[in-house]
Amino acid sequence: MATKILAVELQKLEYADVPASGLPSDWTELDNVHEETFKYFEGEPTTESYKNVKGGVYYTEVKEGDKHIEATIGKYDLQTKANLQGGTYTEATSSSGATWTPPETPQNIYKAVRGTTKDGVTITFPKALVIASAVENKKAIGQGVKFIPLVPDDSSLSSEIWNDNVKQA
Repeated sequence: MATKILAVELQKLEYADVPASGLPSDWTELDNVHEETFKYFEGEPTTESYKNVKGGVYYTEVKEGDKHIEATIGKYDLQTKANLQGGTYTEATSSSGATWTPPETPQNIYKAVRGTTKDGVTITFPKALVIASAVENKKAIGQGVKFIPLVPDDSSLSSEIWNDNVKQA
């Protein structure tokens, strides 16, 4: 019998560099995601019907709805900001703190992302375009992130993988 899942309440959000093959083995946890900002979105599929001259539908094309995972990170360092938003990170020295400067033009950032829910379900995008920006959240400047799944470089993987993490006895 199949395991029933709830897939409710994000417990962990992680990202990693996209490996040439397989899934990442080394993930970085985003350790302070603002409560209730985690969202998994899947748009409804759209259809386009083709009709003949008599008005009968002879073919219908179905297109998958857009998907993404998004969240606001409430506590982060400037290295993480650079990893997800691009730009230049410079480590602290004995005379100044660490700095981040944004890129002059938008950069395409690709990461793998994995969200884990309260009941242990993981939703993984092996390769995702990262859209990141500063967002206001309860008087603080959070790091907003949106991960949009893409076709992985490894053709043996799907662009989205759900795992209930229940092993056979």
